[in-house]
Amino acid sequence: MLELRDALYSLNPQFSVVEVSYYCKWINETGNKDGLISHKEFMDWLRAGTQAAQDLCKLIIAETGLSTAARLRDLFKRFDKDGSGTLDVDEMAGVFRVLKPALTFKDIAALMKELDRGGDHRVSRMEFMTWLKKGSEKALDVKKEILATTGIRWEQRIRKAFQTYDIDNSGLMDLDAMSNVLKNLGSLTAEEVRNVCADLDKSKDRHISYAEFRSWIKNGMGTREIEKAKAILAPSDSDGLEAVFYNFCGAGKAELDGKSFFKLCEDCQLLDPKMNSAQVDLIFCDTRVKKKGTRTIDVVQFEVALEILAERTGIPKQDLRMQVLLKGKPDFRGTTVDSTARRKSAQPKRNAQARNSSLKAKQVAAADTELGPVPAVPPPKLDVSGLWKVLGRHTPAGRRLWSIYGERKPRESRPRSPRPRSPTRAATRPSSRSTRRVSPDFSDLCVRVVND
Repeated sequence: MLELRDALYSLNPQFSVVEVSYYCKWINETGNKDGLISHKEFMDWLRAGTQAAQDLCKLIIAETGLSTAARLRDLFKRFDKDGSGTLDVDEMAGVFRVLKPALTFKDIAALMKELDRGGDHRVSRMEFMTWLKKGSEKALDVKKEILATTGIRWEQRIRKAFQTYDIDNSGLMDLDAMSNVLKNLGSLTAEEVRNVCADLDKSKDRHISYAEFRSWIKNGMGTREIEKAKAILAPSDSDGLEAVFYNFCGAGKAELDGKSFFKLCEDCQLLDPKMNSAQVDLIFCDTRVKKKGTRTIDVVQFEVALEILAERTGIPKQDLRMQVLLKGKPDFRGTTVDSTARRKSAQPKRNAQARNSSLKAKQVAAADTELGPVPAVPPPKLDVSGLWKVLGRHTPAGRRLWSIYGERKPRESRPRSPRPRSPTRAATRPSSRSTRRVSPDFSDLCVRVVND
């Protein structure tokens, strides 16, 4: 019963709890009253023709048929990344980009302003449907694009993509063959290929039916690598620009950095003397393309960057878009078949040159043995003693050379002046000899005694 309630809410989000409870009760009473509704029991209840059954039947036809509401439902399901039931500004820009690639970012901003009546920068499916029913000029244009690009055309693109990878036309895709296809594309790493295959094979039987593939493509929820694989295998846009974008992102990446954006411009031959690497970097860092501080851009921002690039180069947007589409994927400047062939063709020439040089060396060696050793000529010596004058002593090299080769004058030895001394101090200072005490002899003592 819970699954039936979820199905009823997905058909009409405006159903109240009481209405959903009554529908579940009426359908359950038609069968075994065990709380489990089979396909037969549900169809029997619809065929009963009650008023509730007729109302629900009309709702199912309107939401799952080829009407505008059904196609809008598929669009919302494809671009609702978080499963909230509403689309934010970036997700709505993706919707408009798929519906009409010729729209500029200014046109998309005007449409969002007209759609977002609540001012919360989010649009629900009912708000979008109400806006389409009002019938303004922009709404009629968008409705025409919805009818032209969705529905049968989208189903045909999904069917064509499935048939491309259904090699044996058995109606089932082999998971191993799909893994090899994803690896050969070169835009996914080995880990990403494993995650994509695990998400694609819901039944875990190593085979993918068309119903599984179709449901997987139309479901917008998933990681960046899942979104990247969907864009490459079955692009939601009609021309496939999204797949080209992911090809230039490279393996393991789902967004484009500045280096990859320059490579795209270079490989698509969009560069000229006026549009150089500095100009491309300015376009990539434009605030209309991405916010300050971010280093990568997504597919919607990539569309804005292409539009600015078309304005700067003077190329019409559709022509520049077609030029990128025709390129398809980046040029890998590694080892190619042509370079390998050139190396192989040049190999015999190099071998012949090596043989000739070795033969000449042998002939020279034989001549040396016959005529005797050739005296070695010493290499000429260069006189760099005066180079410091050219460079100048103000340069480091000149100072270094001058310290080695410069002319130095011998230092003149100056006589040292005597250390000045104070005359009074010199006169009054007793000598060490005068102050020395001398022991008196015997005659002196006798004279002193007589005098006393």
